[in-house]
Amino acid sequence: MVRHLKRILFILISILLALSLAGTSAAAGKRQTVKVVVDGKAAILEDHPVTFKGKMYVEFRSMLNGLGYTVDFDEVTDTIRAAGDFTRLEMSVGGDVAFVNGRAVESTGQVIKLNGGTWIGLRFLAELAGYKVVWNGAASSVSLTYQGPGKEELSAVYAVFDKMLLLEAAGDYAGLAGLFAENTALDVSGIQEQWKKTRTKSSIKDKFIQSYTGAEAVVSVIDETVKLSGGFFPDNKAQTLYTLHRDADGQWKIFDIETVGVEFTNVPALFDQGVTIGESDKADIEKVLNDQLKAANDENLDSYMATLVDFPQKAEAKAAVEELFRTTEMTSSLDKWTIVAYDGAGKATLLIAVNTEVRAEGTVSRIGSVYTNEAEKAEGKWLLRPEMSGLQQETL
Repeated sequence: MVRHLKRILFILISILLALSLAGTSAAAGKRQTVKVVVDGKAAILEDHPVTFKGKMYVEFRSMLNGLGYTVDFDEVTDTIRAAGDFTRLEMSVGGDVAFVNGRAVESTGQVIKLNGGTWIGLRFLAELAGYKVVWNGAASSVSLTYQGPGKEELSAVYAVFDKMLLLEAAGDYAGLAGLFAENTALDVSGIQEQWKKTRTKSSIKDKFIQSYTGAEAVVSVIDETVKLSGGFFPDNKAQTLYTLHRDADGQWKIFDIETVGVEFTNVPALFDQGVTIGESDKADIEKVLNDQLKAANDENLDSYMATLVDFPQKAEAKAAVEELFRTTEMTSSLDKWTIVAYDGAGKATLLIAVNTEVRAEGTVSRIGSVYTNEAEKAEGKWLLRPEMSGLQQETL
């Protein structure tokens, strides 16, 4: 798929979903003879809506079915999971957080046990699902009107990804530019260059719209991409957010790309993608790698900084490394390394495996890490870039 060489995103998401709402399991709500109308048709509900603590609730399963969702209910955790055409909902009884296509929203007091069943706040559910809610007191009815894209609009948005896959399959890196909005800030030429260097094959496992207006659509895409030929590329599974804008011709185009999460799937095999470089240059690169690890182990700040190229934030980086040396006790050793890309003119991409022993509060942890790093030859001397892109980390 379209993306720069991905940098690992170690994203740790802490989720608290309470399993019950104290004091409501035996509570009784007041039933209302209220008709719920969805896009002009009366919804068939298992029970009448009820009011509880000033809020209107509906029986969860029949209401979700009436909105076109398939529903799964986990009775052990009291968790509702519902899937529509392009919206996935997850919420739990008593939970403070619900999830819409993986995005967290506040849900305190919206999913409760009542009258022996499970109920959801009507307005809360409707708005999560993309409906406008209008109360008609004279008719004792609530009207829900869908505000999201219809099937034609949805097809037009998703056509962008169909085109992307066709271009990828054809190796048409020149045609790739036609997928991007004119005002995008993305480096389209850089993305084209990556496609030119490396042939890949992507398969989309899932996609759904996070948000939609007539001018902008945010689409979450879950895909798997494998290398077919060409330059260095780690196979991966990724979740990516694509922001699409309409161009002047009314066509949807890519405005922005954000990688939310990525898992690299062939890390051990990546060391087989090594390229050839002169023995003298290879020896010099290995030396600067070992010099950097020794400086880190010795907590020798000046020696560590001497292994890095000059860059605008070098003073700030030096302060950060000094703080790391002061607060962390660790020893690293080089396990293996190779050069996976070389431009023939003084720039190389390194694939490095390092084992690290970390000592803290009387305990010792051993961690194996695999990462990429860029090396540059400046005035005849090989030095390292400060950025490292992690591919894998595991406890040894």
